Amino acid sequence: MDPHRCSVLSALPPHDRDLLLQKAVARSLGPGHVLLLAGDECERIFLLVGGLIKLVRREHWGKETILGLGLPGDLVGEVAFVDGGVQPADAVTLTPVRVLSIDPDLFARVLFRSPRATVELARCVSRRLRWTCETAVERASVGITERMAGRLLDIAVLLDRAFGPESDLELPLAQRDLGELAGVSRESACKALKAFKDQGAIDYTRRKLRILRPDVLRRIRCAGRVSGPYP
Repeated sequence: MDPHRCSVLSALPPHDRDLLLQKAVARSLGPGHVLLLAGDECERIFLLVGGLIKLVRREHWGKETILGLGLPGDLVGEVAFVDGGVQPADAVTLTPVRVLSIDPDLFARVLFRSPRATVELARCVSRRLRWTCETAVERASVGITERMAGRLLDIAVLLDRAFGPESDLELPLAQRDLGELAGVSRESACKALKAFKDQGAIDYTRRKLRILRPDVLRRIRCAGRVSGPYP
């Protein structure tokens, strides 16, 4: 991915954008690498250039909840940068990734000179917060099958945004991770995927998944919202 495709960097004046990229440090990481831990202070901001990252909260008894995904073009570590607090979630690589490590002091200086880029950063944080809120409401108000249909549709939209429309989607999450994103067990995730396949909505082998009938998944998702708090 061209780093210039990051919406925040694209909103910067060319001189400041080039300065950030020149000073950034490129890193390549394998799957399962912990890029950030919840509770870390903002020592670096990362621009995801290639690969996928999951944002995770771990409970004391070992249960994980995936709060969101980081895709190429996303900034990681931006929440602690914005509010001056600590990282709210672990950032763990799902696939081999490439990131650019950015100094937060330099990032702050160029943002102060660019109201447009500052507003775009706020929009990015807002979109991630909105997505997290909507998935949290679904976890509390709809059934397992409806949640799984919603997560597949959400992932398809995210991947299309990052990589462009494709008929075949490389499922970026193992079934266990997909279950954690929907707030269900791996076994429940497997049952839901099998049900979708039996209905002709999807086809999958191992980690390669193809959505054949997104309209079927949308109907399943919306059916669970009839009695919920959605308009």
